Order: sequence, then C-alpha cells, then structure tokens
Amino acid sequence: EWEAWHDRRPGDPATLIVTGKCKFPDESYQAKLRRREPQGINPKDLLLELIVTEEPGWEEMEPSLEVRYEEQTDFEYDTVTILPDVVTVPVKVAH
Repeated sequence: EWEAWHDRRPGDPATLIVTGKCKFPDESYQAKLRRREPQGINPKDLLLELIVTEEPGWEEMEPSLEVRYEEQTDFEYDTVTILPDVVTVPVKVAH
C-alpha cells in the first residue's frame, strides 16, 4: 500500500511525500525509509531503502504500521522505488 505525491501547496515549500503500510509479526519491529546513496541511473526515479529493525524488549510499543518519508524538493520525480523489494510507485501531484 505505497503512495507517493508532490505537495505543492502555495506558501509551503515543495515537498515529496511517500507513505506505506508494513506488517510485522509483533510490536518489536520498527521501520523507516531513507534515501539510497548512490541513486540509480534514472534521475526521475527516487530510490528509497526500507530499513527494518527489531528492538527486543519493546513488545509494549505500538507496531510501526505506517512508514513515511518527506523531502523538500522542487525536482519532479516520476516514480519512487522502494528497495529491497523493488516496488515502484508512480508519483502524483497534489495542489
């Protein structure tokens, strides 16, 4: 359930937003997205890595179900690819 969009509301900096839902076996898992370095050969496809960690002893915490990435940018991405699963999501434009 990945989504990506350019938020270009007047008065706010242009922002790329990527969200997704992750399911884990228990509450001890956490997830985040980070920009992959180096990027790939297609500059219009932003590569993000899904980083999943397990924190033993955190069973009382809520599971990380929604993952979010935000980047202020005027660059017009066409797609975002989530690695290592290689899920490619089209980028929409929100005004």
